[in-house]
Amino acid sequence: MKIVIGSLRQPKIEAVKNVFAKIQKVFLQDEPVKFLARESESNISAMPLSIKQLMNGAYNRVQNLKEEFIHSPDKPDFYVGLEGGFFGEVSSEQKRRYFLQSWVFVNDGERGYFGASGAAPVPERIVNEVLEGKNELGDIIDKYGTESSIRDKDGAFGVFTQGLITRQDSFEFALLSAFAPFFNQALYVS
Repeated sequence: MKIVIGSLRQPKIEAVKNVFAKIQKVFLQDEPVKFLARESESNISAMPLSIKQLMNGAYNRVQNLKEEFIHSPDKPDFYVGLEGGFFGEVSSEQKRRYFLQSWVFVNDGERGYFGASGAAPVPERIVNEVLEGKNELGDIIDKYGTESSIRDKDGAFGVFTQGLITRQDSFEFALLSAFAPFFNQALYVS
């Protein structure tokens, strides 16, 4: 089994590996799994600000990976695209609220499914810095964490939840959701 991951970020890679460790017994019957991490462009803005952009980013990463392997004799069994960012809404009090969420798209070459994490509210001052300064969350969040390069560790989820939910955790939830139609085919395939 060969899995291609459209990211070089460690929390994303580890999330894919952990999810496969969880589903391997029910889905793969202990078949050995080889993971390949590749940089793959999302073809969206560096800081997604809507669910549509998050979904498109994850989907585009998979499409770019598929294009890379189109002539390969050893095609991957799964392509995985991962994207994190914000989505916003306006409350009944006309107050804008934004949430942090992770999205993934998983494709086996024919079928593809999306999955999403839970959504954490983003502090207003961080929303303002992203929206008004047009900066990426990864660049801003380092000011609020205890370490630098937060995106390669616990991520904004970790900063917002004081480590109770990490970036990796958020992607694991999204991945389990996206892989469900593959490992629970009796329910999803008609």
